Amino acid sequence: MDPIAKELGTEPSQSGRLEIVVPEETLVAGQDNAINFIIRNPFSVPISVTEVAGPSSQTVTAVVKDRTRNGAAAVKAASGFLEGMSGVLASISLPLAGIKIETQRQSNREVNVIAQPNSKVKFDEDVGPYTTLNITAEEGSNVEIGKQLTEPKNLVDTVIIPPGSERIFTVFVRTTHWLLFTPRRFPVNIQLGFELDGRFRSQVVAATFSINPPLGSILLGSIFGGSLGALARSLQTPADIGLVSLVQGAAAVVMSIIASITLSRKTGAQSFITVEDFFGAFAIGALIGYGGSEYFRRAIMPGSTEHSGSGS
Repeated sequence: MDPIAKELGTEPSQSGRLEIVVPEETLVAGQDNAINFIIRNPFSVPISVTEVAGPSSQTVTAVVKDRTRNGAAAVKAASGFLEGMSGVLASISLPLAGIKIETQRQSNREVNVIAQPNSKVKFDEDVGPYTTLNITAEEGSNVEIGKQLTEPKNLVDTVIIPPGSERIFTVFVRTTHWLLFTPRRFPVNIQLGFELDGRFRSQVVAATFSINPPLGSILLGSIFGGSLGALARSLQTPADIGLVSLVQGAAAVVMSIIASITLSRKTGAQSFITVEDFFGAFAIGALIGYGGSEYFRRAIMPGSTEHSGSGS
């Protein structure tokens, strides 16, 4: 039963709310993550899910995958592609180029239209900043470019769910940064819009997900930490800086990467530093770069120093 409906002492169908299940997911920062949720129609009549608006915050935002609205499918897809091509020349071209008839520039955006007689070009702007767009239309052709989707982003087309049936919906989200991202649990809200008996209703899906940094963040942290640790060690004896120092620095970076990946993938690892993000990997790398192989052994094999000492 829906938690709110339970508080009201009513069934979901009586409270006018859908039954929604959101499975637990672990997301990765800096990547497109799929959030799947199940919608069940508890009513005795079909419902039409017309809107799925993803989150938009300083940490997590929705990602619009390849989908089109209205009839201009190909042109809308090209328009969405150009949104991410800021400052890059892009063109929509049909054969038999004619005479250049229009050039429009607005806010560092340039739109060039070349058309043959009896052709139609409709352009509603909103292609994206710093974008150069060339449109070439042959005689008798019709080219339309619609405006981009505005927030909130509708992530699905209309879906009809019969009474008592279920459908799986997928929303893609991405974090706004990844390099210095720290592991956390973050709330994600998704807004649904549906029609029931000819009336529009809305409902918010609230869930909390674990978000972890990507492996690349840990790798970069270990590389920077190992390099700076080895540099600090070499600067203590400037007279000895040379090829040997470079080899020791390279070895420190390699050991830092090995230790960081090993510790980040261990479950229940007993280490003096936890490696879960850039900062943990940086600390491990710095200690290994400065302390050498002794810290490397302590990092990946806790207690190895004591055992080796007792056996000597």
